[in-house]
Amino acid sequence: MAVIIPQDPTVYLDTKFQAGDVPEKLSWLNKPKAALVAGLDGQGLVVHSDAKSDFWQKTYYTPTLIADNGHFLHMTSPDDQVVMETSFDLTTHANFDQAGLMVRMDSHHWIKTGMEFADGAPSLSCVVTNGYSDWSRFSWPSKSLSIRVYKQGNSYVMENKLPSSDKWDYFRIAHLDTGDSPVQIGIFTCAPTDKGMSVKFNYLSVKHTDGYSHHN
Repeated sequence: MAVIIPQDPTVYLDTKFQAGDVPEKLSWLNKPKAALVAGLDGQGLVVHSDAKSDFWQKTYYTPTLIADNGHFLHMTSPDDQVVMETSFDLTTHANFDQAGLMVRMDSHHWIKTGMEFADGAPSLSCVVTNGYSDWSRFSWPSKSLSIRVYKQGNSYVMENKLPSSDKWDYFRIAHLDTGDSPVQIGIFTCAPTDKGMSVKFNYLSVKHTDGYSHHN
């Protein structure tokens, strides 16, 4: 059973991207070419990924695949114990369209986790990169997803739920070899195959947490 330790009330970021506005403390790595617009309800951030955009390092593919041109809207993690959370709706166009949350030190040390459209269906996805990328994925029944990532030093816990549910489930615990270096945290999106996909991020929050405890 997973036990959530009560959080400190410190809130570093809490935005619904009203009118498509991006808070000043967030900045882009590889800003997409397509315009960013608000959702039809005047809230949320809609991002259209550039074609052939991705994050990946070396594993599996021949010839060797190295990609570091995905879109990442980020801030520096304000302390070693934070939890970030978002909810989004993905409109897919091609295989491997993806979006979610990202933690990154540099091109060789990062985590991206969220939803990926693969083999004709949406899936819950997580890639952890310490020099080489791994990839784990699980079936997901929707193109909408709420996801959060707990950072405890260099350890990370990923949780997911349907936006209509109150129940969070953890699905991955991972480590990044980042030492004492600062990391960037935020939302990402990629379209490795072709342009045409879009994602609406409904909000992004970053808060201090006293930790995440998982017990068998």
